[in-house]
Amino acid sequence: MIGPIVATAAIVAAAQQTRVLPSPQNEALVARSAYSTVFGPTGLIAVPTAATVAQDELVIGVTMGDNFSNLSGNWGITRDIEVGATYFNPDGGDDKLIGNAKVMIVPSNFRNFTIGIGIIDAFDAFSSDPSIYVMGSAWLTPGRTLQRNDAIGLRVHAGVGTGMFDEELIGGAEVIVNNNWAIVGEWDSNNVNGAIRYVHDDSFRAQMGFFNKDLFFGISYGLRF
Repeated sequence: MIGPIVATAAIVAAAQQTRVLPSPQNEALVARSAYSTVFGPTGLIAVPTAATVAQDELVIGVTMGDNFSNLSGNWGITRDIEVGATYFNPDGGDDKLIGNAKVMIVPSNFRNFTIGIGIIDAFDAFSSDPSIYVMGSAWLTPGRTLQRNDAIGLRVHAGVGTGMFDEELIGGAEVIVNNNWAIVGEWDSNNVNGAIRYVHDDSFRAQMGFFNKDLFFGISYGLRF
């Protein structure tokens, strides 16, 4: 447990010395649509992305599925670091409190690409081993284009994770239909999941689709301090 935490801290320190800011348009769109996943961190449905919650923002999420429900919270403690916890309630199983943390890194000279390094279930409440992951996220449509209400854009994600991700490739994509609607798809190492996401404003987001072959509905709300 100590090894991954120390390694992540070292990466954070190095990254903040050389950080190149992403496109302001892209960064604003990512922050606006930050969504809490089934197991906690900001991402798609169950798969995390490189994105983190904005600094000094608390995103609270609730998800209801056929076989589970959850309540999550993610806090942006700095510009590129989020920490959070999720209360996970599976049908027919024991309730779990899952801790998570993530750091986002912006490689030099790559304004449309970010890397996320994180951990899910940091204290082994959900399984015997925490899930450590590395994700890359990239815009394939310039952020300036996406500012138009009728724009269609694409953001893709790929990486690998341990624990619940079985040391397999994971990833997904977001088709940005306009400033309010997006289509989300992912591969979580076991299942293909999909959803439709609605972003009402900078605070409220809703998502409905299927996870692990079951229907779900969720909302996230951002509070800024």
